[in-house]
Amino acid sequence: MVQPHRYEISHVGGEVFTAMDEPSDRCALWGELFKEKERHFYRKELSTETVCFSIKDTFQINIRCLWQPQAKQLKTRQGPFAMLLHGLEPPLTSSWTWVKLGRPLFMK
Repeated sequence: MVQPHRYEISHVGGEVFTAMDEPSDRCALWGELFKEKERHFYRKELSTETVCFSIKDTFQINIRCLWQPQAKQLKTRQGPFAMLLHGLEPPLTSSWTWVKLGRPLFMK
């Protein structure tokens, strides 16, 4: 069976583009990194959202979120929160870099 992949193509400038492939969410969750309890938690709680903003150009950032139940209902975020960012330089460039910290942080 062919594994589904997600391709990210970025415009660097002029006629220059960069491309990066990343396994799909389903493929990543079914990998050997996760135990069944973690898979169940992430399938239930993990959501993907797109944040758009304009400065000089328009940008879109795809983010993975683990919202606490009470935070899902609010328009503004109050209180402590954690934001985990991956690097732009190898080796930690995947959006799955910090996923193993998601469940412990969610439980606190």
